[in-house]
Amino acid sequence: MGSTARPPNSTNGLQEVTYRNKTSHTDLCSHNAGVVSILPISDSLILTGSYDNSLRLFDYRNLKTPTISINLDGGVWRILPRPQSSSPSFLACCMQSGAKLVNTTQDFLSFEQGGLFAPHEDNRLIYGGSWQSENVAALCSFYEKKLYICRIP
Repeated sequence: MGSTARPPNSTNGLQEVTYRNKTSHTDLCSHNAGVVSILPISDSLILTGSYDNSLRLFDYRNLKTPTISINLDGGVWRILPRPQSSSPSFLACCMQSGAKLVNTTQDFLSFEQGGLFAPHEDNRLIYGGSWQSENVAALCSFYEKKLYICRIP
């Protein structure tokens, strides 16, 4: 019987090979725990968040090592790009440590932690959010079953 192998696909630097109707891939980037959020931010850059408390920026052309990384002291469950911002910034929902604003330079060479929203709850777990405008975000807490509307400077 003839081979059903096809040439490898190369989509944004990720290698995928299909052989006999089975797809395999090569893991080129890693965190120290499960990756739970992914946000492509350009044709060559992608942000990832993980249970290892890290927000990392990868270049698709070299996924072995993050371009930059920051520890946010909580699992990075969701990454939200700030709307209408003059410079790139993101709101990260960091589970047990609240939500944190992360600023970066236009050329994405560094991260800087900005504002912090950490409600006074015994069992807080901020896992979801949405920007309402450039300076207002809605955040939700899992255990407390609350919705917070926050002003983000």
